[in-house]
Amino acid sequence: MSIARKILIPILLLAVVVMSAMVAFVTWDTDQRATQDEQHELELLGLTFNNELSTLNNFALGLATQVANNPQVQIDLKNRDRQALEALVMPAYQALKQKFEIAQYQFHLPPAISFLRVHDPKKFGDDLSSFRPIVVAANEKDEPLSGIEVGRAGLGVRGISPIRYDNQHIGTVEFGIDLGPKFLSQLKNRYGVDWQVVLLSKVAKIATFTQHDDNNQSRGPLEVQSSTLAQPFIAAVESKEADQHRAFFSLIKNHGHDYRVLSMPLLSFSGQQIGWVEIIKDRSNFVALRNARLMQAIGLIAIVLIIVAVLVIVVVTRVLRPIRPLTAAATAIAQGDFSPDLSQYTENRDEVGTLARSMQSMSGQLRTLVDHLEDQVRDRTAELHEAHEKISRLNASLHADNKRMRTELDVARQIQHMIVPSLNEINSVPTLDIATYMEPAEEVGGDYYDILQHNGQVCIGIGDVTGHGLESGLVMLMTQSAVRTLITLDEHDPVRLMNTLNRTLFNNMQRMRSDKNLSLSLLHYQPIPGAEGEPDCGELRIIGQHESVLIIRADGHFEDIDTLELGMPIGMIDDIAAFVAAAVVTLHEGDTVVLYTDGITEAADNKHDLFGFERLHAVLMANHTKGADAIKEAVINAVREHIGQQPLYDDLTLIVLKQR
Repeated sequence: MSIARKILIPILLLAVVVMSAMVAFVTWDTDQRATQDEQHELELLGLTFNNELSTLNNFALGLATQVANNPQVQIDLKNRDRQALEALVMPAYQALKQKFEIAQYQFHLPPAISFLRVHDPKKFGDDLSSFRPIVVAANEKDEPLSGIEVGRAGLGVRGISPIRYDNQHIGTVEFGIDLGPKFLSQLKNRYGVDWQVVLLSKVAKIATFTQHDDNNQSRGPLEVQSSTLAQPFIAAVESKEADQHRAFFSLIKNHGHDYRVLSMPLLSFSGQQIGWVEIIKDRSNFVALRNARLMQAIGLIAIVLIIVAVLVIVVVTRVLRPIRPLTAAATAIAQGDFSPDLSQYTENRDEVGTLARSMQSMSGQLRTLVDHLEDQVRDRTAELHEAHEKISRLNASLHADNKRMRTELDVARQIQHMIVPSLNEINSVPTLDIATYMEPAEEVGGDYYDILQHNGQVCIGIGDVTGHGLESGLVMLMTQSAVRTLITLDEHDPVRLMNTLNRTLFNNMQRMRSDKNLSLSLLHYQPIPGAEGEPDCGELRIIGQHESVLIIRADGHFEDIDTLELGMPIGMIDDIAAFVAAAVVTLHEGDTVVLYTDGITEAADNKHDLFGFERLHAVLMANHTKGADAIKEAVINAVREHIGQQPLYDDLTLIVLKQR
């Protein structure tokens, strides 16, 4: 291939790449800006929708509460006087229906028997228990409730309040506001975008939707309840993100239109997802305008390329004309002939002259180089041999150092494992069911835990040295020794214990010139005998700053004790007495205490998504009725399943205590 082509083709390719990249960037940037604007608009509309629901919830509940507090309503419901009750409330209902479009106004008897439908007085006495959980819950709990529910009349906001007479629960009153097509049409007229409500098919079966028409769709597990679109679709079916049960955006192409959709989970009054609310923005005009501008840009690129090609051909032809004689001289030099005379070109004051002078100089240098090449090769060979011997000696030394370091790490790891509490020590606390787990990220970990018994008391310690590896493991060993010594010396004062421990480790780390410190919490457990016929309980005193102490009561109540105000990191300053405090917790039979290091919550999968506190909380709540070992296994298995094949980047430590 000639030089002219070698110059022309790359320039044309570069021009194509640069201009295509510019068009692509502008197109991408336009799409991104449009996406951001559209998503921001839809997010604001989502907030507006939630505010609308909150307002309707409060309105419906306020109406129900006002009616429930009416003394005459209480008397009529107590006497089961349906006619008197209807006569009392009907005028107000007619006014509310006309002004606020109240779709439902109903009184119930426990557990969920319809006593009076003010909106349909002829129908009463039917049992609503099988499909009206909010009515059942309000009667069972004797407390006001509000939220979204699907009933026979369809989807709506319900506000329900208990009615009491002489401090006795006698029933409930309910107001319902329809969330059907009329409500969505009002939203569309107000905000200029389409709306639709999609229900789970199993939920939709409850209602007898009189508002259905030919446009309603059913797609697998979902069904369109109501929509402002002429030809509805279900974005939650099209997107895999719907499986995450959280709000998500999607792009949908339907019947020649392009839409951006925000799908938000629709939750019932109990927090259970019953479907999706989809806010739909038609972006067809934007897509058409973008495509038209893209075609214009492609045509402009073609014109520019033709102009560039003509200019390059003209310039290259003029520049390369004197290059041919120099090419012939270079060929002769390459074949070992250093005799070509280039003096006629060396006087030129352009790049050609520079090239000719460089070739003349190169010819002389090559002649000298060939004459002395053998001596240079011999000297270089000797230097390479000497370098090879040095590298071999260095490799042997590195191998020995690595072997020694591996041996030292093995010894340190064995020592660290030897001081971990044995199974017999863990099982020797009669009033506690204890399970522990520790896995270092490297050969030697920086996490600390211990279970110590002395003079009838149990001390449980957990800590996390900054970093991990040999130096962190050494700090962990010093911490274990110092804590055990102080406990053995019957040091129970929390301030003196933590301050003495801190001062000892601070001085040691100053001597080591180490910048390590650690978070540390000590839990002193004291069994408390129960009264006659009552089970034993225990008192837990918590000191020191570490991760939260998690307590799950036997009845499922969850407590998160923040240790931030109970101390400060050990080894950071020489005196921490002013920062030490204690928190006291009483444990009853079946209560569970969970201690952990941040290696649990910060374990990451291959997408850098952390395991997090919410997943830990979910696993603990799902397994808190089980034994300590089963709870421990459930947490560790959940962490392992989350990170998959990813390596550990931090030590994992977990302690589970359960009051027997």
